[in-house]
Amino acid sequence: MKTCLAIVCALVLALSSAFAATFQNLDFDSAATNITLSLPPDQGVGYGPASDLLPGWQLFQGTDPVSQVGYDLYPISLGVASIYDANSQGFPAPVSGRYSLGLYPGYNALFEYAPFSLVQTGDIGANVQSIRFINYGSPFELRVNGTLIPLSYEYQPGGTNLDTRLANVTGDVSAFAGQTVQLKFTTLDVAGSVVNGLDGIGLSTQAAPEPGETVLFLLGLCLMGYEFGRRRRSDARK
Repeated sequence: MKTCLAIVCALVLALSSAFAATFQNLDFDSAATNITLSLPPDQGVGYGPASDLLPGWQLFQGTDPVSQVGYDLYPISLGVASIYDANSQGFPAPVSGRYSLGLYPGYNALFEYAPFSLVQTGDIGANVQSIRFINYGSPFELRVNGTLIPLSYEYQPGGTNLDTRLANVTGDVSAFAGQTVQLKFTTLDVAGSVVNGLDGIGLSTQAAPEPGETVLFLLGLCLMGYEFGRRRRSDARK
């Protein structure tokens, strides 16, 4: 009986390992840039399937899946997404590694903000304490299994352009160590910036710093952006 129980336990562990979900392409460097639709030179290199340019991720605008993503896209309108390499001649997106991701949220027919959400499910290691990533432009909301994660933004000196300023971002995910979770990054609307940029997402065994004044500052920016958007929508209806 004990032997049978041991065999069953071993099978359960083997199956759990077999179905363990490893996060993919957290640095956005695994893109297969086989573009299927070309654009004029002044609009960037072109578009490709989201499954090729953002492997491992699901991208949504509002609740609608996004099927096409740009490559070095010069954003002539909102409601688009693009990856960028270091040689991009369009939007000057900061790049760490091969590619970074730029999201340009827009508005729906009712002038309501239509955020982008970037989603992936995977395992957080047993010793993981924090999540870290690079942000440029407007900030993100991060949820893990639906739980809002407070984020600390450390802005780099010398960046005054709201769309290209760089921040090293850290959040505490220690409560989810050893679990399979859903990461969900959602764009936030901030006045004066059109892009929400991401790069270099990683899970670390280092503890996250306590959220401080930077978080409060970002919350203030988000409230300002909401009020700006509300007034703009109100004026558009008049």
